[in-house]
Amino acid sequence: MDAGKGHFVYLLRCRGNRIYTGYAVDVEARYAKHCAGTAAHFTHAFPPIALLGSIEVEDRSKGLRLEAAIKKLTRMEKEQLIRELSKKPAPKRRTKKTI
Repeated sequence: MDAGKGHFVYLLRCRGNRIYTGYAVDVEARYAKHCAGTAAHFTHAFPPIALLGSIEVEDRSKGLRLEAAIKKLTRMEKEQLIRELSKKPAPKRRTKKTI
């Protein structure tokens, strides 16, 4: 069960101006793994330069479907999506309430 976790699809700019799309529940931790070369074969070969943005989704299933859909976009469509993401304000972080 994924209660309390966020679900995100994220995009990275990698060496060679390549764009990588992935799914994670903790984007910062996943990005750190990509930077260390331990997350995916692609980012091991083409290290990330920048985290371009992320999209929060309701659950893992929707996240994986969105990831697959973004991977099917053309280069121009991905660049447009990145421009749109950069216009959106960053999502507020969830905080645990103490009683």
